[in-house]
Amino acid sequence: MPDRPGKDDRSGLPEGTWKGGQYLGAGGDGTLHYWIKVNEDQKIVDRMVIKDLWSREETKEPPAYQGIYEDLVRKGLDFGVAASGKAGEALSDERFFKEAYLQGLFTDPSGSSPVYTVPLRGYKKGHLSDDEKGTHWRMYMDLLHAGDLWDLIENHVVEHGQGYTVGAPLPEAFVWWVFSCIANALVQMDNAIKTRNSARPEGDEVIVMIDMKPQNILLDAMRGDEYPVYPKSLMSDFGSAHITYKTDPKNVCPDEGPTYADEVSPNQGSADQDPAENPFNQRATMGYWAPEMSRWYEMQDNPQQGIEEPLYSWTNIWQAGRVIESLMRRQKIVQDDDWRDKYNQTDSLIKDHLPRDGWFPNFRYSDELIEIVWRCQRFDPKLRPTPTELLAYIQQHAPAHTHGMDRWANAEWIAEQEVVHEAMLETNPEKAEGFSARMQARAQAGQLMFLNDFSDQNLAERYADLDMDLPEGCGLAYYGKPDPARKGRIVR
Repeated sequence: MPDRPGKDDRSGLPEGTWKGGQYLGAGGDGTLHYWIKVNEDQKIVDRMVIKDLWSREETKEPPAYQGIYEDLVRKGLDFGVAASGKAGEALSDERFFKEAYLQGLFTDPSGSSPVYTVPLRGYKKGHLSDDEKGTHWRMYMDLLHAGDLWDLIENHVVEHGQGYTVGAPLPEAFVWWVFSCIANALVQMDNAIKTRNSARPEGDEVIVMIDMKPQNILLDAMRGDEYPVYPKSLMSDFGSAHITYKTDPKNVCPDEGPTYADEVSPNQGSADQDPAENPFNQRATMGYWAPEMSRWYEMQDNPQQGIEEPLYSWTNIWQAGRVIESLMRRQKIVQDDDWRDKYNQTDSLIKDHLPRDGWFPNFRYSDELIEIVWRCQRFDPKLRPTPTELLAYIQQHAPAHTHGMDRWANAEWIAEQEVVHEAMLETNPEKAEGFSARMQARAQAGQLMFLNDFSDQNLAERYADLDMDLPEGCGLAYYGKPDPARKGRIVR
C-alpha cells in the first residue's frame, strides 16, 4: 500500500479536468488530498477534497440506518459504491459506511438550507481494502482551507516557559457566533434523525457525536450574511457518532472505562475491546469526556462511578459547552474529566475560575455567556438545556454582546454605511485626508485579512472604502489558513 494512498487516485471525481493530489494531512484512519477542476482557460472552477480511510465496520446496513442510502442516491452522493460503479446499485450488505451515511443525511445539495455541518459531495468504495485495515472508503468534500477551531485557538496563544499564555482573548462576538453555529448544527442533526425514513415511531432518537472537540469543528472561510467578518464553524467527523435513544440496548458504556480518541482510529476500534461490551465504540478526546460516558467504570480502590444516565443529546450539549470554554480559556484541556473520582463529580468550574488573563485585566466575558457555558456542563445531564433551548438562549442573549458583528460588513450593512459615509464627506471633506495611510496601517496590522475570503471582491473593496475600523476588541488575530486554490485563479 502506498505511503500516502490517494495521491494519484482521481477515481470518483465528476467529469472534467482535475489536477491535484495535493496532500492536506493524515489522521489515524486515513489521508486527505485536494484536487482542483479547471476549465479550458486553466481557471479553477471547483475544488474537492478526497478522504481515503479504512473501516472495520460491517458493510451491511443496520436497521437504524435503512433508507439513508436511498436518500444519498437521490442527492447524487453515490460516486460508485457498487462493484459496477453505477450509482444506486449497491446492495444493502455492501454499502454501509456510517460516517458517509450520517454526513450525507445532513447534507442539502440544493443549498436551500443554512449549512452547519460539513457537506458531503459523495462517497464510494476504494480499491485498497485489506483484511487488516478493513474496507477502503473514499469520501468527497469541499475544500475548507481555513482549518479548524483548534488552529484558531493556537494562533491566539503564545506559550511561555513559566506555564502561562499570552495572546489576544477571542472576541465575545466570535464566541457567540461559534456557539450559535454549534447549536444550530445540533438542532438540525436531531431533526434529520427524527424525520428520516427509518426513524422510530416514538420520535425519540438523536445523534450522539461522542468526539466533539475543537479539532472536529472546521472553519468555512466563505462569508455569508451572518457575522461576515468571521469564519463559520461547521460540525465534522461523524465517524464516532451514533444514532441512539435513551433505552437503546446498545447505549451502554464499556466496563474498562474511556478509550481516548488519539489512541485508536474512530472507525477501527480497540483491538483488545469486545464489540459486545462496547457496541458504540466510545472514544472521546481527553478533556471532552462527558460524565455519563463513564457511568459503568469502577476503580479497585474507589468504587465511585459517573452517573446512571444514557448517552443522549445532552451529551452533545456538554461537549458543546466544553468546546466553548476551551475557546474562552484558549486551552486544549480546560478541566479534568475523570468522573470516576468523587472529588471531580462537579459542574463546570467556569463560575469559580473565570476565563481571565493577567495580560488583559480589563477583559471579561459577559455573565450571560458564562452562565450558559456552565449550564451546558452540568454534571447531571437532566439539568442541561436541550439543543432547542440552547439555541433559543443564544438568540435571546447574544445580540447584546456582539457589538453589531452579526451584520458588520454584509451587503445590506455596507449599503447603509455608504450613505452615512457619503453624507459625512459632504459636510467634512477633510476626513478623506490620510485615507491611504490608514488603509496601509490596517492592512499591516492584519485588520483587513477577512476581506480576502469574500466571494464578492467588489463588496470587499466597498467595505475598505468606508475607512472604518472594527469595533474595539472584535477583530481576530488569526482568520484561518490562506486559500491554496482560490476559485477563479489561473493555474499553469
